Amino acid sequence: MGRTAPVIAAAPIAADMPNTLVIDFDILGPIVNDRDMFWDPIHYRLMTADRIMKDIITAFHDRAHQSADYTVISGP
Repeated sequence: MGRTAPVIAAAPIAADMPNTLVIDFDILGPIVNDRDMFWDPIHYRLMTADRIMKDIITAFHDRAHQSADYTVISGP
């Protein structure tokens, strides 16, 4: 999987905005590889939304944290 155009475009915009992260969840890993995390190809389940929200909070507060769920593209 390569970076999508929106992710590529968002990084330089976010670089000029304080306290803004660009986080890519569309990577091969535990979320994308598990079909049970999704209702269909584009809609994810509530358990997935909960996991993503926790990941966003973790990424914002602990930049040193490594995760198989996401990649931080840019941020503070």
